Amino acid sequence: MHAALRSLALAFLFLALAVPVASASEEWCSDDPPRVLTTPHGNALVLYETLGAQGDLYVADLTLGLASTTYTATNQVRAGVNGTMFTLTVPVSDDPLLGSFADRAFASSMPFATGTIYASSTGTSGTPLQLTFWYPLG
Repeated sequence: MHAALRSLALAFLFLALAVPVASASEEWCSDDPPRVLTTPHGNALVLYETLGAQGDLYVADLTLGLASTTYTATNQVRAGVNGTMFTLTVPVSDDPLLGSFADRAFASSMPFATGTIYASSTGTSGTPLQLTFWYPLG
């Protein structure tokens, strides 16, 4: 009898561990690769493009968005200082199973939106996020 109860208890334990539990998450997951941008004059700017979504279910969607990021770089003078106006466009598609979700992006000098924050944007998947900032030539 004890062996049968132990077997039954063990079976329930394995079943409980194997069944995923859905839960709402208030935390944002992020992906944060470094990116090299080039000015029209050939100067390089290394920044970190942090892309996040609320909940860890969207990591694959974020990775695809980061891989699809494009940018433009145009010369611009501000207050007599030469620089470059950068615009990054980050297309984040809706999740194929879960639909749309809130997303946000940062361009910064250090990982995970630390150091100098050059630009930030919030939105909803399905609509590209845009990060626009001016960077002085140094």
